[in-house]
Amino acid sequence: MPLSVDVVIPVHGQWELTERCLATLATRDACVRRVIVVDDKSPDDSAERLRARTDIVPVILERNLGFAGACNAGARAGDADAIFFLNNDTLVPPGTIARLAATLEESGASAVGPKLLNGDGTLQVA
Repeated sequence: MPLSVDVVIPVHGQWELTERCLATLATRDACVRRVIVVDDKSPDDSAERLRARTDIVPVILERNLGFAGACNAGARAGDADAIFFLNNDTLVPPGTIARLAATLEESGASAVGPKLLNGDGTLQVA
């Protein structure tokens, strides 16, 4: 049986980015158990918008914990075999999460990551 994956997306405002990111996850890879979106005390109405959605698990923080704290809160809300942390300004092509899950399972590695591309298709260098 393939690995199950929870996608965790910490957000702090910028609803338009979050909405675009979630749209790319609308046709989920079969391995994705749930999409958990953590509102890190956004200054806008992101928390209310997340509560209104039925396609995600919203985690609404009462105070800003920062990126790492929001990631940890999201991870605690899931129970899949693996966690895919995703920034809300990311667009995920279909099949990406399934390929990462398969690579993780087949390789025996503790972590894997995707190739990141800029909006113009060039490789993002870190």
